[in-house]
Amino acid sequence: MKKLLFYLVPSFLAVLTAMLIRFLKIEPSSYVLTSVYGLAFVAIGFMLTWAAEVTKNFISHGITVAILGLIVVLPEYAVDIYYSYMAGLHPEGKYTQLATANMTGSNRLLIGIGWSLIGLLYWIHNKKKAVKLKKANSVELIFLALATLYSFVIILKKTISLLDMGVLFGLYAAYIYRLNKYKKEEGEEEEIGPAKIIVEQSKNKQIWIIILLGITAIAGLLSLAEPFSESLVTTGKALGINRYLIVQWLAPIASESPEIIIAIMFVINGRPETSLGTLITSKVNQWTLLIGMIPLAFSIAAGKIAALPLSEMQGQQLFLTSAQSVFAVSLILNRKLHVRDSIILMILFLTQLVLGFIYQHDNAMSLKILNYGSWVYLAFGIIAMVKHQKRILPIFKKGLWKSN
Repeated sequence: MKKLLFYLVPSFLAVLTAMLIRFLKIEPSSYVLTSVYGLAFVAIGFMLTWAAEVTKNFISHGITVAILGLIVVLPEYAVDIYYSYMAGLHPEGKYTQLATANMTGSNRLLIGIGWSLIGLLYWIHNKKKAVKLKKANSVELIFLALATLYSFVIILKKTISLLDMGVLFGLYAAYIYRLNKYKKEEGEEEEIGPAKIIVEQSKNKQIWIIILLGITAIAGLLSLAEPFSESLVTTGKALGINRYLIVQWLAPIASESPEIIIAIMFVINGRPETSLGTLITSKVNQWTLLIGMIPLAFSIAAGKIAALPLSEMQGQQLFLTSAQSVFAVSLILNRKLHVRDSIILMILFLTQLVLGFIYQHDNAMSLKILNYGSWVYLAFGIIAMVKHQKRILPIFKKGLWKSN
């Protein structure tokens, strides 16, 4: 139990400290506020992940994926939902431009850093050049491909509407249905880290720990989403950084880091396929539910059925995110992520990221960088699809209607 407290106490302190600063209206510098709230979001991410890992032992496989898949990525949702809601209240204000920032950043970070690190670490740690996915991951792969294809419809429409929400939520429901039909594979691994320590406790203790983690995390999200989101904009202004960029990257670093760290732990523990599968699942969640939540929050705040308009910059950001997804899916059509592909994903991601910051105040150049980067991803994606063309139809069959 002492070992468990070693993990839990710092996480609770991080969240409670941030909540005290919020409710006592303590006003340090924007840098301090952003740091404190960012650490709290990291802690919340860990809490939700640990709770989700333990909860899966109490409920069925399909329900686990449906509910816990949403719970684990709530930190990403909180920021985007806040900006989308505020955009609905102030349609001509700064929030409309920021509504898609966290979504595009978290999606690109998940692939550009998350997927890349898994392939690279597996090669460094085990001297093996490719991470092999499980058969069941065909379901995630296919529904990620379908969601990616639909994202181009949103780009062409230049709006994110409740119709898009319906399609994307429908895709997620179909995804859960397919997972529930898919037979569970042999050799299901046990938990690692704090989750492993929790499951070693009695059932009653596990339940109470899950409840405590859940309540603290949800309370933290509800109370800190607004000040964290606002502090990001203030910090960006103080640093002279484009507010879209700071929201796009700083918020996802805080919310995605627990998931990526745990994925790294899976690799170190000799379970790279579980690690990559987990991040692919997160990508499906973000590419369906997260995008779908944006017009819902926007319409609720507007008090009517409304579509969030995409500016030219937002459209190009989404285009790059979709193109990266096309390339990533194409790379693993053979259910393998090669270390060479991991390096390419990371180089392309870092190149676009660095150039984005260099030319952040040059709108015309920024748009060109996003556009050129998108077409590079698409070109590489087409090359990868041609390479794996014989695997496309079999993996669609396996993902959409076969049980094993």
